[in-house]
Amino acid sequence: MRTLQIAGLAIAFAAGFMACGDDDDGSINNTNQNNTNASNNNNGGSNNNNNDGGNNNNNNDSTAVQRDVVINEVFYAGDASSDYIELKNIGSETVDLTNYRFCLRVGVYPALATLEVFGPGDLQLEAGALITFKAPEDLSDIGSVALYDRGGAFTNPDALIDYVQWGAAQAPDSRADIAVLANEWTEAAGGFAFVPAAAANESVVFDGDRGDDPVADYTNGVPSPSFEDGTMEVATFVELSIDNTVPPATVTSSATGAALVTVGETWLVVLGALSDLSSPLRDIADVGPIHLHFALPGPGQEVTEATGPVAYPLVVDAASNGLSAAFSLRVPPADDLLDPQVTPSDRLQAFKDGRYYINVHTELNASGELRGQVDFGTTPPPEPEVRKVTINEVLYTGDVDEDFVELRNVGNVPVDLTGWFFCFRVGAYPPLSSLSIMAGSDDLNLEPGEFIVLEAGEDLNDVSGAVGLYANNAGFGNPDNIRDYVRYGSADGTNERADVAVDAGLWTETATDAFDFVETASAGESLQLIGDPLVEPSTSAQFGNATPTPGN
Repeated sequence: MRTLQIAGLAIAFAAGFMACGDDDDGSINNTNQNNTNASNNNNGGSNNNNNDGGNNNNNNDSTAVQRDVVINEVFYAGDASSDYIELKNIGSETVDLTNYRFCLRVGVYPALATLEVFGPGDLQLEAGALITFKAPEDLSDIGSVALYDRGGAFTNPDALIDYVQWGAAQAPDSRADIAVLANEWTEAAGGFAFVPAAAANESVVFDGDRGDDPVADYTNGVPSPSFEDGTMEVATFVELSIDNTVPPATVTSSATGAALVTVGETWLVVLGALSDLSSPLRDIADVGPIHLHFALPGPGQEVTEATGPVAYPLVVDAASNGLSAAFSLRVPPADDLLDPQVTPSDRLQAFKDGRYYINVHTELNASGELRGQVDFGTTPPPEPEVRKVTINEVLYTGDVDEDFVELRNVGNVPVDLTGWFFCFRVGAYPPLSSLSIMAGSDDLNLEPGEFIVLEAGEDLNDVSGAVGLYANNAGFGNPDNIRDYVRYGSADGTNERADVAVDAGLWTETATDAFDFVETASAGESLQLIGDPLVEPSTSAQFGNATPTPGN
């Protein structure tokens, strides 16, 4: 879950970017398309160019491609000014990417030749080389990227080069089914395999060998966009804190923020976010509310104690209340440089010397509410502990011999469920230790990512009910004790602790004593979590009904 993420503002699509409805036939090679559409629409032939799986070039479509290019990294902050997709040539020969396209979802097929490339260079990707493209739109925490070669249709697995999906088993309008046919992805029960959504200021990174398990080739890590000229160096995360402001902030604040600064001889990239400011951002004429300064220490003064002129204003996408924001910057060395004391050629060394700092101005802290020194010697902050067990699936048939509840540890630390309880309704509180294990873990000690399927121990209501998960039996009416909750079938949850889940921030109340709920599952289906398990409060939109998949 990206706790600091702020979605980017709406932007226009880039030139050459095919939107759904413009060219809905799914064909990559559009040569002579205008001449062929009319005949194909009227004669009912096999080339149906108005359908997503259409094919305009049968000669190219049947030729399998050589898959030497991998999707090496995807950074998705929900901000088109920050998001990027990086490719790597893992083969032994140069690959011409001129006619390649991404598919971000059905109907969205940007040609690589139309996208902005970081740094100088062209689309001739040499063996072992990397190339980073600015994403043509804001990528979300649930999504996918497919890479296609020239010729053929997007529904043709022979045309697909590589694929990655993250955040959920059912990314909206993804090409996962095509990637599975191309042996570039894996189908899982209830959907498709996926890489977990990256944490704030992380990206999805290829770190495998393109072996038999394509999903295992990806993980989450520190963003490191590569530039064609190879001159980039990465300054890891910059923590923004009120404790660092100079002069000290006058109004107390609980604001937090972080940024990743990437700098080299030809490019400067800043990606960051902040939240919980004391007051709205203060828009300063010509430089905005957030910017990079160049520190000018006095005699005997530490650089962290010094102030200096604004060097680079940052692009800011603020929330409507102005108390949270995402910010970014991408500039060549001579662009947007306000500081006259540092020439572009000296800039890299100045960053290495720690002379730059990020400053955030607000209405109540006009001189600065957050500050962070850009230091190439810093290390990424330790990953925060996430302790979360979620209700992943519920089968409720009204048959005590079939009904089960599946739990999953979606955090990053082990959790011992001994002493935990279910609450199916007021008065029905079975301890987990009393229930039979049907699948998954052998005991109640769940490692990160591990599942456990427990028999419900009673016939769950097959029309309307709920499951609450409690860490103890010290009070089922106490929101401090509940850990997860899901309601199904109706909005009346007064007898199933829905009010407690709402007070705990785990579920949603839609009106007084009326609660959000998942539609009742059809016969032969179970209730399943399909959305981000770390998003709270949960809503019915994060759940779906499908064929039961206990233990998966």
